[in-house]
Amino acid sequence: MREGEPHLEENFPIEEAKNETSFTEDATEFQLDLLKHEPPLTIEEITKIRSNEYQLPNRPSLQRRDYKLSGAEISVINQRIYTDDPAFRKNKEKIIDMVESKEEGEVYPYERVIVNALFEQTRIAKAFDIPTDSSFKLDYTSRETIIMDNHGFIYLLGLREQINLLKKHGANEQRVITEISGHMFHEALHMCEDMESGFLQGRRPVGEFTSITGQLAYSILKGYNAPLSYDNNTLREGNKKIKDGEDSSRDYDVATCAAAELLLEKLSVTYPEIAKDVEAKTSLDACEAIVAKIPVERRDVLIPCLKEAILQSTDKDKFREVVGRLKKEK
Repeated sequence: MREGEPHLEENFPIEEAKNETSFTEDATEFQLDLLKHEPPLTIEEITKIRSNEYQLPNRPSLQRRDYKLSGAEISVINQRIYTDDPAFRKNKEKIIDMVESKEEGEVYPYERVIVNALFEQTRIAKAFDIPTDSSFKLDYTSRETIIMDNHGFIYLLGLREQINLLKKHGANEQRVITEISGHMFHEALHMCEDMESGFLQGRRPVGEFTSITGQLAYSILKGYNAPLSYDNNTLREGNKKIKDGEDSSRDYDVATCAAAELLLEKLSVTYPEIAKDVEAKTSLDACEAIVAKIPVERRDVLIPCLKEAILQSTDKDKFREVVGRLKKEK
């Protein structure tokens, strides 16, 4: 069995990765520009930029691989799975199926999606001036309902469910990667709470308001209209809760409603001549419509506009102002 693969049991059939090469810098040109839609890396391209695995010092259960593209570098840490782990026994069939179903050429499940999403994170970090962790750890056995946390863990069972759901709703490969990248950006904003400086300028995120504002800003920027975790259904539920008196920034529905409203406010100020002609049923639809109509020569101020919205989402008073305004609307 190859080091770095899930350690299930000695006779467990795990397919070896095909055509693995040593680390190389001779890779496809990497464009650090969120406004350009670069095609996702294929598994063949990923193979060329993937290092051999190496064991972390004094951590026999952890193996690491690095990936590098034109100055951007990420790392993925693989963990062995032990059959006496209660979490493994609980999800044994799902885990085995996931490991056996990895694509030809992949050294762990969803390597292609994960690597593409993590490189997209380097673009997000550059565009929004956000420091992000470049090293992520895979968890095979737990947390079926979330994709990742703000400590750098990627939960493969949750990732699998999300990918299957997106594909069920017709999302193509690029949209799957964009959705996963959006979740990672969401968690990066939660992690900013522990940073003394950087993009949030030492400010603390306000519940889910800040992270959802960031995730929606990113998806709007990308022109992403595939199924979202925070969409018009969430928006309508949040509006109903606000009308009923709910005003917690930690409520995902309420925070989504407030985030979309804040983004629309900032876009309307930045692009008033476009916003005045936009008709939409929801604030999220209006945001998407405005961005879709921005001419190329005006797109240079789009990211600064969205950054300002995310910064404002760290202001508790701003959250209360937006929610108070929504309460008064019929």
